[in-house]
Amino acid sequence: MGRIKRTLAQLGFDGWAFLLCGVGSVVIAVLDFTQVVHLTNEDALRLIIVAIGLMMSAIAAQSARRAAELKDLRDSLGATSIELVNYSERRLYAIQARKFILDTTLHLTDAKNMTHPADLPNHHYYARVMKNEITVQKIEAIPTKERLEYVISRLIIYEGANYLVRYYDASSKPTPVLNLMSIDNEVFYLGSFYGSTPPADPIRDAVIRGPEMRQLFEAYWNNLWHSATPLNEGKRINWDELKAIAHRVGMSEEEFNSVISKWTDEVQRRKRRGR
Repeated sequence: MGRIKRTLAQLGFDGWAFLLCGVGSVVIAVLDFTQVVHLTNEDALRLIIVAIGLMMSAIAAQSARRAAELKDLRDSLGATSIELVNYSERRLYAIQARKFILDTTLHLTDAKNMTHPADLPNHHYYARVMKNEITVQKIEAIPTKERLEYVISRLIIYEGANYLVRYYDASSKPTPVLNLMSIDNEVFYLGSFYGSTPPADPIRDAVIRGPEMRQLFEAYWNNLWHSATPLNEGKRINWDELKAIAHRVGMSEEEFNSVISKWTDEVQRRKRRGR
């Protein structure tokens, strides 16, 4: 019954006119055959009228069915939208997150910018995470000392907040290269990246929205997340794991302790200044 209703809804004016004419022809021919009305005494003519009516009705039904199929196809294709955006445009989407942001930074081999996120006016989630408005989950690759310092800095800055980090040991196993950011599992970013210094042109990301893609990216993220090693499970920093990473990337114990002191002091200074 639902399919019939949906098909009838696709008839349109021409389709309804065709269908009504066809049904009307069949009805008139039947009434004439039963002598309720009188049009002709020729049985052959009555049969021709019935055949024409049935043919017109079939054409109308077929047209409506094709229209319904085309609508399904348009809806399927239109449900997923893809566009390219730069960082500032991506930020506009990200700041609208209602519950969480899932992010991967598996492509980075260096971290030249050690700036505190509070000093970045365009940072799209620092303040909201610190207010416990949203949760951020990050998956990292840590192949260098610089990247390790960056991760340690974020773990200290966001300590106790809903900011969870897991990592892949880039030195020992292949790492997936699909850089993904999810905003509430409704908007997805597939990030572009460069193995060295990017060109002058702005780096652009593909923004994908659509229920058909949600299941795919959600499954990808879940597999990626559960296979990674936690660094602050239960919001407690795993210093033993970080020390093991430091050893693998060639960071001495003195350097490791210096990085921790540097960012702990930085956070404390900001707390005293109310930042």
